[in-house]
Amino acid sequence: MSIFLSLLKSRSTLDNAKKPAKEICQNTKGFSLVELSVIVTISSMVMVTFLHTSKGTAAVDERRITMQKINTLEKALNKYAEFFGHFPCPASAIAPPDSDSFGVSNCGSAGVKTITTAGISENAYIGAVPVTSLGLRRIDMIDGWGKRIAYAVSENSTSYNNYKSSGATGSSIVVLNKFSTGTDLDDQPSINEESTHAAWFLLSYGKDGKGATGFNGTVQGASSDNASAETINLPDSGGNFDHYFIHNLKPSQHTALDDITAWGNKKDVGTF
Repeated sequence: MSIFLSLLKSRSTLDNAKKPAKEICQNTKGFSLVELSVIVTISSMVMVTFLHTSKGTAAVDERRITMQKINTLEKALNKYAEFFGHFPCPASAIAPPDSDSFGVSNCGSAGVKTITTAGISENAYIGAVPVTSLGLRRIDMIDGWGKRIAYAVSENSTSYNNYKSSGATGSSIVVLNKFSTGTDLDDQPSINEESTHAAWFLLSYGKDGKGATGFNGTVQGASSDNASAETINLPDSGGNFDHYFIHNLKPSQHTALDDITAWGNKKDVGTF
């Protein structure tokens, strides 16, 4: 737009240079209504295009930032297990950012929930990623939308003796890779539905942030009664989780799920 106006100004200046001073004074005038309409129209088109592009770029950046952080957390969890012989407990999901407990591994913290599910003997825990215990920055547990990334881990995976004897992949967290057509998402998912057992699960609640905890420790309300795939990663009305989490869902099949997740165990890691 600035180039367009400069050209108009330059043309006017060259024309005036060829005219007597008296004629210049008589003929000098502003833009006509037609010219102004053209300028306003072009300006509006440029602005709309810019805003649309900026919005799309921001959405891509938020998702990319989150995936990069989850990748960093995956590597840190595996390094921790290699060094200590087990995975860490979650940190408190509600601890204030300036508190000593922020990002510290502690299965008994008030901000860590114990997961129990009928038919599964081993418990699990869910809270925030213990970035302090992993040797990472506090900001590394915050996703691209400013929410804390959740971390669930099986109970046996947090103990050296149990981790050593529990097998390569056997653990209580059940990762559902996708749902078959016609599955009633309001009901308890079946363990037979293309599932994988995992030692830990990382979870960003995505753009809508349903069920997520903000950086300052405030929990965003979740519509856990909605019949969508996202319900599986949310607590029930009493704030309790079960052992089932959903991962690697096809967007064309369940568009309501915008969660970004990763899972892992002793030998392999899966990401989405």
